[in-house]
Amino acid sequence: MKKKHLSVVILLAVLVLPAGMFVAMSFSGGHPLIGKEVDQPEWLLSSENTTEVFFFGYTECAFICPQSLFKLGDVLDSLFIEDPGLHVGAHFLDVNAQTQISRANQYSLAFSEHIQGHNLNAEELEVLKEEFGLSILRSRDENEEIFHTDYFFILSRDREDWTIHKVLSNNSNKETLAAAITEAAMYRK
Repeated sequence: MKKKHLSVVILLAVLVLPAGMFVAMSFSGGHPLIGKEVDQPEWLLSSENTTEVFFFGYTECAFICPQSLFKLGDVLDSLFIEDPGLHVGAHFLDVNAQTQISRANQYSLAFSEHIQGHNLNAEELEVLKEEFGLSILRSRDENEEIFHTDYFFILSRDREDWTIHKVLSNNSNKETLAAAITEAAMYRK
C-alpha cells in the first residue's frame, strides 16, 4: 500500500514540477521550444497551409483532450468564418501507441472538420517526444490513464521549413489561442 502511494507521489512530482514551469512559460510566451525548427512528419509534407496547430492526446481521454479539442475546434471554425481563405490546419496526435486504436481522425473530426487526427506508431511517437519535449506516462491502474504534455504547439512554415511559433497551455482561453494562430498565420504571409 505504501509503495503504491509513493509511486503516485513520484509520478506527480515528475509531471507537475516540469509541467508547472512549462505552463508558466507558455503563458508568458517564453517557452524554450519557440523558434525551434522541427523535422516534418510525412503527413505534414503535403500541407498547403502556412500554419498548423498540434495537440497531443489520446482518444480515450476523459476530460483534458476533449475540452482542448472543443476549444481548438471552436477557434478554428470562428477563424474560418472571419477569413475563409485562411491557410491554417490542426492535427490531433494520438499518443496511445501501445493500444493503437486507429480512430484518431474520426475522433478529431467530431470537434471540427479543420482538425485531422493521426495515430502514431511507437517509432513516430519517440521521434515526436524528443522533437516537442513531450512527457508521456501511463498509469498502472485499471483506467489506463495516460499523463501527457497537453499544449497547443503552433507551427509556422517558411518555404519548406516548419518552426514552432508559439506554445500555449491547454488552459489558454479561446481569445489567446485565436490571437496566437492568427499571429502565426500573418507572420509567414
